[in-house]
Amino acid sequence: MTSAIMLLGMVVFVLLMFYLVNWPDPDIRDMTWRLISATTSIFIAVLWFEAIRKLLALWVGDLLGPDWVLSLLIFLSVWSVQQAQLHFFMGQKLHMTALSTIGAHVSGFAAIHTFSEIQTEEPFKRNAFMNGVVAVIFALVWVFLAFVSKHIRRSIKHSEHFPKEEEHEWVEQCEESENDVLAICLGKLFCNASRFALLGKLHEKEILLCDACPPPRMRTVVLMFALGVFFMGLVFFANIFHNRVAKFEDNPRVKRFVKISLATFAFSMSWTLLFANQWLFKVWDVSSHIQSPVMKMLLVALFLGVSSM
Repeated sequence: MTSAIMLLGMVVFVLLMFYLVNWPDPDIRDMTWRLISATTSIFIAVLWFEAIRKLLALWVGDLLGPDWVLSLLIFLSVWSVQQAQLHFFMGQKLHMTALSTIGAHVSGFAAIHTFSEIQTEEPFKRNAFMNGVVAVIFALVWVFLAFVSKHIRRSIKHSEHFPKEEEHEWVEQCEESENDVLAICLGKLFCNASRFALLGKLHEKEILLCDACPPPRMRTVVLMFALGVFFMGLVFFANIFHNRVAKFEDNPRVKRFVKISLATFAFSMSWTLLFANQWLFKVWDVSSHIQSPVMKMLLVALFLGVSSM
């Protein structure tokens, strides 16, 4: 049954993509290709990170102690390698864009795994406030890495002479990648702290996939949805402010801050609504009739996809 639904779903998905990439409206075609690009990048990043993490865990996991130590090393390594690759491919815009997007997602997932694990350690698992402190710690780590990377780029620009346009594209791709890492991880950490505050305890397992976990109260589910709508409102206003800043503001730091805020609110909204829908399905007890974890998550994904249209 699961295989049949998956096969039919893939056929329908491919047909939908075929129609959308050939749609008469150029805006729909453009957004469809952007969606395909982002989705492919995320899937590649997840596979790369999980493959690297589990392979290294088999080799050196016992020597490093907690899981977050290995993930932190992967995060720092991928960050460094990506910065070097973007410099190596300077002037090749297509290569830089692909490396920037995929590298940012790999770094982002490594950061999520690192700091989400830290949220389950003492003293951060004591209450929701301490859980949220981890987000501040990550932001400080990111600021330090971005500061160091910026000064390395500046020294390279002074020692090597490249066309101004190539230098500008290189710096822009590096900063876009760094911004994505911050937004991806901060959104997840904010969501984790919010879940802690609403549930009153830290859940290390996904409630929908945990048969032994009791369903949350409907009031808690509604509050989680309300939080997602709140982040949606922040995305709306941040987007308006971002468009105004792009036209009238000359300070690059202000532009970057607004862009990061917009992306962080968007990822916070996405994570929050994802868990809100998982909780809703747990309350409805839909999952009790579906034993396959893949089918449970697929059902949530379909519901989210339809509701977001």
